[in-house]
This record gives sequence, structure tokens and C-alpha cells, in this order.
Amino acid sequence: MKDIKELYLQICGNGNELSPTWARNTPVIRQFIMSGLSPEALVSVFTAKFDFSIDGVVPWKNCGDQIIPAVTWLSEHYPEVTYSSLSKYFNPIVVRNNLSVNHCQVNIMRYVLNNHINLQQCNSILEIGAGYGAFTRELLLTNRNIKYVIIDLPESLMCSYAYLNLEFPDKKHIVFDESDFIKDFDVLYVPVKSISKFVDSQLMPRFDLFINTCSMGEMINGSVKNYYNLVTNVLKIKYVYWLNRFLDNGTQTEKTNACMVEIPKKWHIKHWERIPLYMQCPYIISYHAKYTELFAEIKDENDVLTSNIDDSLFYLWNVNRLNPTPQTVKDMIKAIEEILPTASELVFYQNLLKNL
Repeated sequence: MKDIKELYLQICGNGNELSPTWARNTPVIRQFIMSGLSPEALVSVFTAKFDFSIDGVVPWKNCGDQIIPAVTWLSEHYPEVTYSSLSKYFNPIVVRNNLSVNHCQVNIMRYVLNNHINLQQCNSILEIGAGYGAFTRELLLTNRNIKYVIIDLPESLMCSYAYLNLEFPDKKHIVFDESDFIKDFDVLYVPVKSISKFVDSQLMPRFDLFINTCSMGEMINGSVKNYYNLVTNVLKIKYVYWLNRFLDNGTQTEKTNACMVEIPKKWHIKHWERIPLYMQCPYIISYHAKYTELFAEIKDENDVLTSNIDDSLFYLWNVNRLNPTPQTVKDMIKAIEEILPTASELVFYQNLLKNL
């Protein structure tokens, strides 16, 4: 493993893709990296401060006393999930009952994803915004032959680089630099400033699966649109696993985030949940936010990206058109009520619900 601080200085960008929320976290992570912490110490600090924010670096996440009820709730609601062994690099203060909240969630996410796509037959994955690599670890444990590419901010990228190197020392971990000539890799770490060079390199023009979990809710609109275009029109990608804040009229930051009101028209929905059960745990810090979970297939037709709420509601409408159930109609009613309680469409869906 190369020196973390040295690599970080090599790949730094300007960070202008950040929303105000995540921009507050970046200097904290940068400080840890620049202090010269060992990879083990960096991962331990990161999991303590951002996995469940025990010490309240983000004040509203100061909820260490809720770890036990959270992991208990998740375990009880997903008894069919087999958990991988807990990482020994987690900070002990985020672990209760030999589990952590994030560890439970990523194992459940892996289980849910594997119900839609056989991960053993998946050859390549692109993940945008992997954090410290918790979900990545579960997918690499499921299929050790996957070629994995992570695109991320340099601060988070160094944390995932440290963590995944520790977890998989036998793999070839490469940080993509514009001056490098790369022939082969197992896990490739691409800083946001080098995305164009990565695309031009043709190292991985095709992927079986694209993943984004929640991080698009922390970007400005321009960055979201650029990533949508990259995934939908530039790279060859078959499937999308997408978990994000959606149609949320909460804080001012959330109102300006494109991922909550846009889904590219090429994304053909295979499975959709308004708020996945594992995001409904009453003790999880993100319970207040509204999420959608999508498993979609990208098809080569109609490459125009959506640009307003009506287009997104078209996709919600499409779910009910194809297979209406009481629950999906209720979800549609709830979505419309949150956007415009006086919308005339509500009467249609209320009547539909009565007749199901």
C-alpha cells in the first residue's frame, strides 16, 4: 500500500461538486489524512466519526446509545440475511452485539441486490461515492473476481483505498492518476478530477452494474447531471442499483438536489421501493429522509435526461400502471401529497386504491 498522505496530495481536486452538507465534512477527513495516520487508524477514525458519528462530528448524528436497538431491529426484520464477519478495522465504539449499524445495512443491501442480479456472474462494477468502502467490501467478499472501479472525492477515496487494501491485501489496488499507464487492476480508485482521463483511457468501457447509495443526495445539481450522463450515455452499463433521497422537499440543500426529482429516461425500472424497509429503522439517523431504491436496466433508447418533477412522477406512475398493488398506490399518493397536496391526480389514485 502506498503512502496515504502522498497519494492524497497527488489526486486532490477543487471540491466544487460538493453540497454545503458534505462540504462541512471534507475538511475533517482531510485533517485526518494530512496528520499522517496509519491506514488502520484512519479507518478507525472514519468509522467512528462518519459511520454512526458517535462523537457527534455532525451534531444531529450524535446517537451512540441507539446502536443496540438499531442493530437489533435490523437483525429481527431480516432474519434471512447471513452476515459477513465484522471488520476488525472498525472502531470498537461503533460495534454492539458484534455488529455495527452500517455493517447490518450493507449486508442487507448485498442480500437485496443479489435477489435481482446474480453477483457471482457479475464481472465488473462501477460505484460512485463508496465512502470508506463498506458496501464494496461485501460485494468483493461475495465475488472475489469482480473488477471494481470507485469514483469519489479524494478524501473519501483515500479512506476506501486504506480500508480495502487492509481487507484485501492480495488484490491489486491502483489509484488512477493522469500520468499513470495502467495495464491491470482488481480495484481502481478514480478521483473526480480524473474522470475524463479515465473514460478516455478505455480501461473499463463496459460495466455489468452501477451503484450509488445516498451520495448523490450530497452533490450539487450540476454534478448529479454529469454523473447521470456518464452512467447513462458515456459508459456501457447494464444495470443500476440506486438508493437515494427522492422527491424530498425538506431542507434547502435537498430542494436543489437533482437526484431527488430526476431519473434518466433510459433507466427501465425492474424493481422500485419508495422507502426500503432497512431505511425505516426508527433508530437509524437517516430515518427522517425520504428514499427510493431502484434496480433498473439501461437500454439504448431515448437518451434525453428528465428535467422536472413531472418526468419523475411518470416513472412512479409507470410502476403502478404495470403492476398496481395497494402498497404501490399508497406510495404514489404519498409522493404526490408531499409535492402538491391539492393535485387533481390524487382523486384518481384514491379511487384506484379503493378498487384494488
